[in-house]
Amino acid sequence: MIDKLPVIEKLKIRRPDIYHQDLNCVRCGREKEDIDHLWKCIAATNDMIIIGIKSRRFLNKILCEHKKKDKIVEVLHKYTKLERELALFNTEENTAMYRKREDISFDKICI
Repeated sequence: MIDKLPVIEKLKIRRPDIYHQDLNCVRCGREKEDIDHLWKCIAATNDMIIIGIKSRRFLNKILCEHKKKDKIVEVLHKYTKLERELALFNTEENTAMYRKREDISFDKICI
């Protein structure tokens, strides 16, 4: 079903009278917009990160009163992280800095 999404490359086939063959991704304008590019488009980085943050907040909110909330959120949230998000935030420098500062994890606080 995902392969049926109306990306530019599909729209060019369906409606060649509207979509020119040289039309590229509407976000970045650099590459052909297909399913793979939707996830890798450099212009979508912020959107992807926001989706990840919101999903984790949502999990925390609905599980706030559950006794094993922290464990459940960790187990579920790892499946929502994208490779791009991991590469941006989980660098060796960031990891060392947070371990050194012993920061409180805001994910474990009920809001």
